[in-house]
Amino acid sequence: MARLTTAGGAAPIRISVAPSFAGKWLVPRSAALRRRAPDLEVLLDASVKLVDPASDETDCVIRYGLGAYPGLVVDKLFSEAVLPVCSPALAEQHGLYRGPEALLGVPLLHEDGAERDLSCPDWPTWLRTHGVDLRVGRTRMRFNQSSLVLDAALAGQGVGSGKLRLIEADLAAGRSVSPFGTPRPVEFSYFFAAPPHKARLAHVALFHDWLLAEAAATRTANLTLRAPHLAAVSIPAVAAE
Repeated sequence: MARLTTAGGAAPIRISVAPSFAGKWLVPRSAALRRRAPDLEVLLDASVKLVDPASDETDCVIRYGLGAYPGLVVDKLFSEAVLPVCSPALAEQHGLYRGPEALLGVPLLHEDGAERDLSCPDWPTWLRTHGVDLRVGRTRMRFNQSSLVLDAALAGQGVGSGKLRLIEADLAAGRSVSPFGTPRPVEFSYFFAAPPHKARLAHVALFHDWLLAEAAATRTANLTLRAPHLAAVSIPAVAAE
């Protein structure tokens, strides 16, 4: 458990969330939460373990799934999409702006494990869909968390199939690029969920309201993918519904 803020005797809020979403989306926004609620103490449990929200271990959860959580107060945050991502240097080195056929000999970064959305196309499926020789996928690395795929891509270790909501800050800043393709929507989305009696608690309601406001800002923002040899491509926000 990591303490993100300190509080003067107020009850802390205990949040269970997957490590990748915590590290790539939630924690980078913690300063905004502190400004909104300076006395709120946050205990963040970043784990792939599915905690029962009705237990005493947690007050609320942020989950990546289909939204079927009976008996809980559930709010959809936003949908997700995936797209090829890599470092600008790797894209230049291998001429990836020419298209997916340039992937020959480039390591492909795969996601396995509990965070993987089965509706996300794996690399063999993606390559077949785009008519690319499957031999380009023979050099590969596998990771059990989405964030590790993205970190490896940022470090120039290969091309990953990245979740847009987790990589959008790096794309917008030019630390990562998507050299070809467009975001492909997947079935899973991100949800806030809490038992009704906990959702009514003042500190949980405060976090809930802040989270929905941040999610709304994420949904309405357009993302521009910058490529040195191409005009800027405006990617519409992934739909909330």
